Amino acid sequence: MLTLYGALLVTSSANCPTGYICGWEKGVYVLHCNVVPSLNPQLSPTLTDIPLNATRVKIKCFSQLIDVHLNFSSELTNVRELILDTFNVTSTRREIFRGLAKISSLTLRNLFWRRMEKETFKGLTSLRSLSVEHLDALEYLHPDLLRALPALDSLSFRHVGAATDQLMYADYAAILRGLPLGRLRTLALYAVHSETHPETKLNVDVLFNEGSSSSALVHLDLGRNNIFNVEGDPVRCWPVVEYVSLAGNSFLGGVFVTPFWVRFYTHPRLKTVDLSRNNERALSSGDAVFSLTVDETCDSAVPFNLGPRMESVSVSDTTYIANSHTRHYPMCFRNSNGTMRYIDLSNTRATVALSFSIVQLRALRYLNVQNLNMQRLRGALFADMPRLSMLLLGRNNIGASIANDSRHVLFARNTNLRLLDLAGCHITDIPPDEFSDLRHLRVLNLSTNEIANFTVRLNKLTSLRLLNVSYNRLTTLPLTTLKELDHVARRRTIQVDISDNPLICASEFVTWAKSTKVHFLRAEQTLCEGDNGTRPVEFGVVTTLSDRLVFDVDNHDRTVAIAVSLSVIALAIPVLVFVLYRCRWKLALCCHRMKTGTPSDETPRDRTYKRDAFICYNSNDREWVCGDLLRHLEDNAVSTILHHRDFLPGSVLEDTIRESIAMSRFVVLVLSPDFLASNWCLLEMHLARSRVTSEGRDVIVPVILREFPATQVTRTLEAILSTSYLQWTDNRQGQALFWDKLVTKLKHGGNIRPLDNTAVELSTYHVLVD
Repeated sequence: MLTLYGALLVTSSANCPTGYICGWEKGVYVLHCNVVPSLNPQLSPTLTDIPLNATRVKIKCFSQLIDVHLNFSSELTNVRELILDTFNVTSTRREIFRGLAKISSLTLRNLFWRRMEKETFKGLTSLRSLSVEHLDALEYLHPDLLRALPALDSLSFRHVGAATDQLMYADYAAILRGLPLGRLRTLALYAVHSETHPETKLNVDVLFNEGSSSSALVHLDLGRNNIFNVEGDPVRCWPVVEYVSLAGNSFLGGVFVTPFWVRFYTHPRLKTVDLSRNNERALSSGDAVFSLTVDETCDSAVPFNLGPRMESVSVSDTTYIANSHTRHYPMCFRNSNGTMRYIDLSNTRATVALSFSIVQLRALRYLNVQNLNMQRLRGALFADMPRLSMLLLGRNNIGASIANDSRHVLFARNTNLRLLDLAGCHITDIPPDEFSDLRHLRVLNLSTNEIANFTVRLNKLTSLRLLNVSYNRLTTLPLTTLKELDHVARRRTIQVDISDNPLICASEFVTWAKSTKVHFLRAEQTLCEGDNGTRPVEFGVVTTLSDRLVFDVDNHDRTVAIAVSLSVIALAIPVLVFVLYRCRWKLALCCHRMKTGTPSDETPRDRTYKRDAFICYNSNDREWVCGDLLRHLEDNAVSTILHHRDFLPGSVLEDTIRESIAMSRFVVLVLSPDFLASNWCLLEMHLARSRVTSEGRDVIVPVILREFPATQVTRTLEAILSTSYLQWTDNRQGQALFWDKLVTKLKHGGNIRPLDNTAVELSTYHVLVD
């Protein structure tokens, strides 16, 4: 019997304990409480309630008032992942998880749990990942809590102790000392220091015991902890760190010129820095001028030679407040190694004038300096950024700089720009050739300005896809612009947003809009003024099927037979399309099986491979990979390599990935937004791509599990997807075709084609950025 409880659909079983519904959900065995909290029962899932073949187990209730008595047996040797969610943990023994010696991942979420004692995790010698989330009642962590976890390499405490306000940084420093040296690679202490406590000064040397427990840290998140100052040596404490987040804290100012920050920004291994949303509650208090300049020699500013691997820096939505302890100097940031690709300074506010210079950023792809209260742009500001793809300058007072750029030097060197945002910049006039060098520009946003006469020449913008001139003072568009738009529209689709302008109904534009092939956005908000008041502008209508079948009923030469025939066709075609759509997966599956009746010999079986496929995926997609994917592949005798299951602890990760790819016949990429946001996943993708180049054979099988925005599509991924890919679907017939294609490819080779015509499309306001 199937029981629907909330959003969970599981199979009810007679073996379920009282008060539970239980069964399998996407490869996870779920025990879901189905009781009223006021009854306060003591529910006790035991050995008989969990199948011995379960590798992933989840116990979930809907209230912390429900007591769940945990009693795990040593016979549950197959359990690798355990999730406990929303209940009150009770146990008659201190070693709660005894019996789960081979578990590798443990998640404790939204539980009523006050104390974690020394024996709490005893026996979990294989545990590699521990995540503690939203344990508001937690008030005590034993200093030796983590000593029982010799294999731990990922530790996360998020939103812990909010209701008790008992835990401090000293408690976390104590438990970190119990970790084995050089083991921990990922650490998150996010929102663990309550905002009700006084602002804290963080000494990283003390918290991390002078680097002993963090010498292997690659990913570090210390966000939302009310930190106002940081001391210590980040290079010594985090010698191999690549990602650091200190977002959402309370830095008031002077975050660049103290010894910590100097060492921090010049860290030899650091790649990504997130300092966004610091002191964001005071965003409205800063209105000083922000000056962005170019100083090639850095003679007039404090120089910062950014680390040799630095790729991304974000300090958006931050307020710098001057006080007696802070002092602001002009800053000059240099990236002589050419690794910087992403800078976000948007929505930064200060109570004193800030002056930054950014030089030698030749590899920069993305620059966001929106809403900085900048008053002008210097002519050579962006000249040293030839690979810049996305430039966001909106909501700055730089209209005069644009109008005075008669020699159009501001963007002359940025020929690779795909997106340029100049919205809300108080622009009144634009020189005709201001954007003439931007032959790759796809999106030009000039909305929310004061433009009354549009004189920009579009004939050289050969890649333009979207022009936004909404919320200006335009009464019409000049005839030359209309001709240029028509010329573009004949070659490709171009979209124009001219809404919320005081258009005149008698203008050439309104007449032209009825017949042009240009696509207009927000047509319902595009009005014009005429002798009879305000009315909507009429745009050309896209031809539809019914329009083709309209005939002249006034023509008596038309016979009734023709009329009936056309009517029948008009009704039959939608019905036929509907039937084909409903049966499309069955038809595609039949065609595919007919074409693949004889296995392809593209991939010779005589070549020595230890496994059929190496699976590359992000940990957030593990549920689908270890559930549906692994089950279908193993049922069809397809051997696989999974990093969480097959990689040996202590090995060099990059070397292990290379060896795994080399020993596998194919590499399956499980693509999702999380996959494309992970540096390790991208590394695996590039290593697989290099094997394609070296062998001259397509070994990559891309699987789109979840759709992702076009901004995440790099040129490498674009090249991979341009050949063939599979896309997961919720349709059952589509899933059958999906598994058939995937298994056929991995066992016999041959080509695959996309399951439907869905492709990675260019979003309206985004472009492909490598």
